[in-house]
Amino acid sequence: MGSNVKQLIKYRQKLVALQRQAPKVTQKLLIEEGEHAARQAKVIASSGNPDAVDTGRYRDHFHTGNRTRAHANNNEHDGSKPTTSGTTHHIDVYNNVPYARVIEYGRRTKSGSFVKGRYILRHAMKQAEASRQSRLQRKFSSRLKQYLERG
Repeated sequence: MGSNVKQLIKYRQKLVALQRQAPKVTQKLLIEEGEHAARQAKVIASSGNPDAVDTGRYRDHFHTGNRTRAHANNNEHDGSKPTTSGTTHHIDVYNNVPYARVIEYGRRTKSGSFVKGRYILRHAMKQAEASRQSRLQRKFSSRLKQYLERG
């Protein structure tokens, strides 16, 4: 009987320690979600829109983090922390090339006609959102299992 109580106490201590780690885990999961959306945008930009991407500069500049930071490398995340407001967590997914807005939303020509936008980032965000719940559940369960099995 004594060993069962000791195991229960040890399990409770692990849960309390995990509770302290929860903000870091949440932050990491949020960054991974932003990176996933940025990768989705890169895939969409390279596959279905040959007229939107001709040099690859636009495709390679989808990032996640803080869009006001200068970000020159090819990583999806710029190193900034997600913001939190109450129970809402926020991280930006963006493209920092000067003409990204024109590709995304469209533009007027000099003659007055309108060139439709490609909505690449919008489509990427919808795809990421559609699978977000199952992806987060899988990642969270895996991390919880790893943490509780750790000695």
